[in-house]
Amino acid sequence: MEAEVDGDDAFLYEGKKSAILCIDKNEIQGTTREERLRKDRLRKRLSKEKFQKELNELHRMSVALEYQLNNVKNRRNIDSSKYKEYAEIEKARLQQAYCMNKALYQELILQMEKAVLLKSICPPASDFMMIIDPRRDPWALHTLSKNPQQQAQVLHNLAMYQWSKITPELYGKMPSSVNHPGYNIVLDDTGEHVSFAEMTKFGTFAASHEDVAHALHRYCLSASNNKHVTPVDNSLALTVFLDKQRHYVVNLIRESPDRMILTHRTLVYDDMQGQMAQESIAGWWVFERLPSSDNTIPMSVMRCFAQINIDVNKEMNVQAYTTHMINSGRENELMNQVLSQFPILSLR
Repeated sequence: MEAEVDGDDAFLYEGKKSAILCIDKNEIQGTTREERLRKDRLRKRLSKEKFQKELNELHRMSVALEYQLNNVKNRRNIDSSKYKEYAEIEKARLQQAYCMNKALYQELILQMEKAVLLKSICPPASDFMMIIDPRRDPWALHTLSKNPQQQAQVLHNLAMYQWSKITPELYGKMPSSVNHPGYNIVLDDTGEHVSFAEMTKFGTFAASHEDVAHALHRYCLSASNNKHVTPVDNSLALTVFLDKQRHYVVNLIRESPDRMILTHRTLVYDDMQGQMAQESIAGWWVFERLPSSDNTIPMSVMRCFAQINIDVNKEMNVQAYTTHMINSGRENELMNQVLSQFPILSLR
């Protein structure tokens, strides 16, 4: 009888166990279903939010485009006649300025022709020959060597040759005040055409003569889109103006503790490119220390003398020198801007 009871208990135990397993399985299935439903609701909500965000963005874009369209329509409705009137006024002013500029240029040419005429009838002045003259000098003194290995030495020799030309006679041609004439023309042997021109510049500063010299030296060696600079050393360099095909040899020399000299000159012939230059320019800048009244503020003086020859037909002689004088005036303004960094006592 006891064995039968034990068998019944085992049967009941197995039944309970099966029931529990079924319940657990149903609970797991229910949990999985709820999780799936929760994820589905989350997906739908995110999708709805994304759709609403895109809809709002399209609405804002529509409003912005409509606003731009209204602005365009309003601009089209504005009477353009007044703008046309302004354009015509500016066009007339531009034409007037062009005519005035042309008239002033013709007036300058006329004044230059008068100067040549007066020079020809006046007694000979104390003009001396052009110091560095491609019409008279050996060709090598005005040529850029085509051998790159020799260029540095050639440029150094050319710079030293120009420096050696600073004689008492040349120094006497340099200005001693701002009242010195800034431009002078020298006629050829016929007395009918300009052989070369002379330019001077003068200034005094409450600044070190070395600082002023280095400032202009840096300006001469400042590169740009149309200006290529090839340094040889800290003082000597070759600058090439690409638009004008003009080659400059620039050099700065500390001649003594109280004097610095800046030289610049053009090269007439480029042996590498086979190009000729119309202009031959040579300039000497002397920067000297001046006595200081209180020995605290440095004082200095700047003197410049330059000569220019332009190789053109005699019919274009006066026009060429007039144009050069105008361009030199513009260049002078740029140099004055560089010098304005120092306290200027006098400048021309």
